Amino acid sequence: MKTLVALLTVLVLAAAATAVAGCGETVLDDKKLEETLPHDLRSSVPEPVKSASCPSGVKVEKKKTFSCEIVLKSGKKETVKLEFLNDNADYGIVSISANK
Repeated sequence: MKTLVALLTVLVLAAAATAVAGCGETVLDDKKLEETLPHDLRSSVPEPVKSASCPSGVKVEKKKTFSCEIVLKSGKKETVKLEFLNDNADYGIVSISANK
């Protein structure tokens, strides 16, 4: 059952990523990801996500990982590690960990 949930999460997230092309390379649209990530994570975290902060200028490359910080409704901060599944900016969750 956990594997099915993880697979469904990856499929949902893969559809949500957006990339911007410029100067011959594709970079992640961090503002779009910050808008969609709270919705995408709703089944992966124990409470609603209030906000997300992702790095700008991340070059889209298959298997490349990057991290975003999320703030849960309670104010607790967590780090979400994501990985590009392809060169189209589709991504999946690698891990979610509490910030110390």
